Amino acid sequence: VVGFVDDEGYTYDDSTAVVDGRWVGLPIDEDNEYDQTDARLKAWVEELKKEFI
Repeated sequence: VVGFVDDEGYTYDDSTAVVDGRWVGLPIDEDNEYDQTDARLKAWVEELKKEFI
């Protein structure tokens, strides 16, 4: 699996999608944190580039 994201900066109670403090994939919350989506997406894509190169 690639594309893990640190859970730091996310507000949530509990999730089975968090493993060892990292999200499995990119969580997007357009209802509550829509103002952070663009920056999170850009950072995630940059991380994916590193993982695949």
